[in-house]
Amino acid sequence: MIGILIFTHADIGKELIRASEMILGPQQHIEFISIEATTNEVEIMEKLKGALKRLGKEGILLLTDMFGGTPMNIGCRFLNKQKNLEVVTGVNLALVIKALTMREKVKDVKELAGIVADYARKDICVASSLLHGISTV
Repeated sequence: MIGILIFTHADIGKELIRASEMILGPQQHIEFISIEATTNEVEIMEKLKGALKRLGKEGILLLTDMFGGTPMNIGCRFLNKQKNLEVVTGVNLALVIKALTMREKVKDVKELAGIVADYARKDICVASSLLHGISTV
């Protein structure tokens, strides 16, 4: 099973896991790393290395909160070092749920990354436009 690591600012990852488990039930091979303004880089790197080691048996999908943020920048340092790792930015609850429900059907982490990124992009909409049939794309 592909491992999922949610690496974000503050407790976003922790709460996304809590919310997804409220919907799907308890999940295995999913962890979070939170960083604060006071978290030092050495501490972050050690946490990340440990999580990658625990989750990395069949690939790891690393989900970060925003493109260009510290979690993404640090996570991308491992792309060439860690076998079967992919990073997807812009994590949200729909993306996490899609990743959790698809990871047993898809065995390749790069394919899973593409599936969840496409799904999350399509999940974002302006509700009033959608309800009134107006395209915002």
